[in-house]
Amino acid sequence: MVSAAAAAAAAAATKGRGRRVGLTRERVLDAAVELIDRDGLGGFSLRRLAGALGVDPMSIYNHVANKDDLLDGVVEQAMSEMTLDHEPNLAWQDQIRSSAAAFRAVAARHPQVAVLMLTRRVLTAVPRRVMRDAVAPALGGGVPQGRGRGRGAPLTPGQPRGVRGRRGGRGVRGGGGAAPATP
Repeated sequence: MVSAAAAAAAAAATKGRGRRVGLTRERVLDAAVELIDRDGLGGFSLRRLAGALGVDPMSIYNHVANKDDLLDGVVEQAMSEMTLDHEPNLAWQDQIRSSAAAFRAVAARHPQVAVLMLTRRVLTAVPRRVMRDAVAPALGGGVPQGRGRGRGAPLTPGQPRGVRGRRGGRGVRGGGGAAPATP
């Protein structure tokens, strides 16, 4: 018969600091993607993630700075699964369709994470590369480049949603800023 103290010691031995149990940033992000896909973003927490990994919740912070960093990493992890191998002899419209199909395939594998991909502004290397590669065929196919943000505005790769434009708008439909005060 195992004493309560021995059981607690055994449990403590399996739970440890992140580095002792082979925890890596990639393993943390993979588990986070799996949990978010299974439980949705509303059911996700760092405590649940730590439980799934069998570590103390504070061990997660050896690999991510905070929950925002973790969610950015989840977006990166999912976007890194996108393969954008465009056939150079196809029309740019078909290459854009190929990019959309690659996104759709990732969204089908990770439907809850796809919501993050569409709503979270992540400006790290992987999402920027994916977006650049996704719009490159259009830019090479004659779609004009520029800094416009409205309907019919030129396409600009790498300009994140919400960046202030020439008129000080925040990328919100209908222009930016508050209306001027009337005297």
